[in-house]
Amino acid sequence: MIRVIQNPHMRDEITRDLSVVAKQMAKFLTREMKRLTPKRTGETSESIEVLRVDRTADGVIAYVAGNRILGWLEGGTKAHMVRPVRARALAWPSTGRRRPGIERGIMMGDLVMAFSKGHMVSGIRPLRIFARAVRTLARYRRGVS
Repeated sequence: MIRVIQNPHMRDEITRDLSVVAKQMAKFLTREMKRLTPKRTGETSESIEVLRVDRTADGVIAYVAGNRILGWLEGGTKAHMVRPVRARALAWPSTGRRRPGIERGIMMGDLVMAFSKGHMVSGIRPLRIFARAVRTLARYRRGVS
């Protein structure tokens, strides 16, 4: 049998405790999302943070944010065209593979640079970083490893 406590002071204390637990869970979630985020430069994982934790009529809600790349990693992208914005061509060290619309050319030391005035990219698969972090948190809370 469950008894509902009508004492408003006790309800306030429970709400405060719930807020503390929500903040701890949001920090754990943030840490787990940072761990799951691919690290090329580390900039995206470092951008993940808890903005705030609010009490609502239904409980507590935590706002976690990151840079726009995190959104693309989370939901993936479709195949799309990439074009230079501030230069006449895109340039990067060549891997040796030939692709349509990409010219190989200039030697820079030991590197062969590839250039493009625009080409199609395949997009990226969704990584579902947030959902995976929530699943990890749920397993941890249940005591399952």
